[in-house]
Amino acid sequence: MAIPLKDRVQQAIDAGYTVGQLAKAAGKNSQAVSHWKSGATLTIKADSALGLARLTGWSADWWVTGKGPREDKAPQRPPMDERTAQLVGAFSELDDEQRTAVYNDVIRMASENLGRKVLAEKFGVTGAVTDERVSKVLPPAPKTVKR
Repeated sequence: MAIPLKDRVQQAIDAGYTVGQLAKAAGKNSQAVSHWKSGATLTIKADSALGLARLTGWSADWWVTGKGPREDKAPQRPPMDERTAQLVGAFSELDDEQRTAVYNDVIRMASENLGRKVLAEKFGVTGAVTDERVSKVLPPAPKTVKR
């Protein structure tokens, strides 16, 4: 028996996806997803299902028909906590230039944080770990990538 579209959408929300994330992935607005969720819309088009499949890792066939296994053979990512979901939702509202800037900042911060951990664990450097001290022990951080 097929799972109704409203229940498929609710499963995604229960897994931690927001209406905004689902709408963006499906190429629709939030109102369209709300109609799916309420049962006012009973079917979903293939292009929307493909976007939702990319987002969730769940089968596009399942999104379209509600039949068969939900999961594709690819591993599913764990659900996001509320704070992460809000961050992803806000990030999805940025234009490409803003996304690139945020991406580069996050990569830089992660690289610096990893460098500090490596200094502490591998080299026993503790206390005030400055960028100058990091640069003396570690190779330079990788160049940022424009996406």
